[in-house]
Amino acid sequence: MSSRDRAELGMAFIVAAVVWLAGPARIAPLRTSYVVLGVGALLLLQSLLRDLWILWRRRATAAAGEPQAGRYFCVESAVGLLAVVCGALLLTSRMDSFINLDRRLLSTLVLAALCIGFLIKDWVIQANPWRIVREQDHLNLVVRWRR
Repeated sequence: MSSRDRAELGMAFIVAAVVWLAGPARIAPLRTSYVVLGVGALLLLQSLLRDLWILWRRRATAAAGEPQAGRYFCVESAVGLLAVVCGALLLTSRMDSFINLDRRLLSTLVLAALCIGFLIKDWVIQANPWRIVREQDHLNLVVRWRR
């Protein structure tokens, strides 16, 4: 495990601790759609911050790889986008309910979302042929949907 990975996991625990310490002891009932939307947005934000860090590091060291064009999509972004879409659909449906969260459950949910994002960060969905491949720091992949 690299020092960057350890730092990212450490930041996940720090964010969960901040949610634990700064959050009220009891949170008013939240709509389930808000929680799903929040988890999706958190995954997308984590992916964005990681990509910005990688871009900054590559620009500082000028160690960019040769771009590879293809039909790719980051799994972390796909999961985050799916959660946002499901949360939006749930928000507009009549099936949206309320859940009670306390700061312990909310911080556990934040930590779980950030750890899942960490675990799937290096995986990419490839469209032709359909498969999921591991591509570490996949900023050298150029998304091209047309041939």
